[in-house]
Amino acid sequence: MNFSKNPILGRIESLFYGLTLPFQSLRLLFQKKKLLAWAALPFALTLALSIWGVSWLKGVLTGYGMHWLASHGFAPESMTVQAAMIFLQIVLFVLAGISFSFLATVVASPFNDLLSEATEPHCVPALSQLPKEWLTMRWKIRSVRIDIVKTVLVTGAQLLLIVVGIAGFWIPGLNLIPFLLAFWLLTFQFISYPQTRRGEGILTSLQFLFRHSFASLGFGAAFGILFAIPLLSAFALPLAVVSGTLLYARAKSPANDLR
Repeated sequence: MNFSKNPILGRIESLFYGLTLPFQSLRLLFQKKKLLAWAALPFALTLALSIWGVSWLKGVLTGYGMHWLASHGFAPESMTVQAAMIFLQIVLFVLAGISFSFLATVVASPFNDLLSEATEPHCVPALSQLPKEWLTMRWKIRSVRIDIVKTVLVTGAQLLLIVVGIAGFWIPGLNLIPFLLAFWLLTFQFISYPQTRRGEGILTSLQFLFRHSFASLGFGAAFGILFAIPLLSAFALPLAVVSGTLLYARAKSPANDLR
């Protein structure tokens, strides 16, 4: 994809690129059988989490929300409750995506890192090979540890954004902005694998998000939606790992001006 020199068109194309990364990753997985084998490991680990964990969490929080509204004297059929329930479903949808991303990333982090590393030679452009000393088990364990720390930090920021969105319930339109930002931050977790292997820290990851904000938002929105859907989220996890690596490689190429 050649990104337009027109700033507005360039942003639209970058957003579209981020949104379509799941399809590009799916095609790559089926073209490269080795990648498909690596993808099976995180998929197997997160399948039960997807079916049970996310559905259970949404059910519990929906029941709690209804109980809270009833305890404050709101009739179930009132307009206030109806609006609140619509907003609650949005909150739960975003929260489900974030919670799955966090748990699945922590549980499957070592396998995600291996899948990302196996993806690097197939990126366009291909990422350069790492120094041999960076391929040792000690360095890999360090990378996984850093990835988990990054995941914890970004999940904390996402939950804070959800709280801000809930607090702004009475401001239509503006109350959705924190949820969009929470999806935008989702990209942080999956570009982390190739970045951490290259010694790039949290500040560099944040700079990436701001430098390529529209591509990052497209990525986050696509996978935020997929992660919020039980069962499908387990399939989406390896796609997110591959997509994050593809996004990082494309952004590193001077010929592709992602916005």
